[in-house]
Amino acid sequence: MLSFNAKVSVVQADRREFTLRHPANFKVEGDGTRHRSSVAISQGDLFVRTGTRLFALGK
Repeated sequence: MLSFNAKVSVVQADRREFTLRHPANFKVEGDGTRHRSSVAISQGDLFVRTGTRLFALGK
């Protein structure tokens, strides 16, 4: 999940509950925009778009 404030939460989903596995903050200093994109997955990499940057996470 990506919040409006560029905080990404990695959760583990079981049948009855969600467990927070890792929080990450992608907020860039001075970037006052609201973030409205989803985390995208392509060929094993994760892409996170903020108001001013695109982050690619992978091996």
